[in-house]
Amino acid sequence: MFDFLQSLDATAVLILFLFVIALIFLVILWFRANFLKQRLNQTEREKLELDMKLKTSHTEQLAQKLTESIKTIDAIAELLTQLPRGK
Repeated sequence: MFDFLQSLDATAVLILFLFVIALIFLVILWFRANFLKQRLNQTEREKLELDMKLKTSHTEQLAQKLTESIKTIDAIAELLTQLPRGK
């Protein structure tokens, strides 16, 4: 009977030891997950900033082309107004 109690104590200690190891492992995983989450948020934020810069640059290019087109249309309209009108 005494041997059974000793083996039970050893088993309980082993279970407790494994529980502590599992708990430490879970804490490490939790910290790792939080670190990766923060990195992902930072990466997403940087991606959004780059997208906004790209869209701004693209919009500026479109605005410049539109301005050039308007100037061309104005020049054509000016030339058309200088043509003699026939009846």
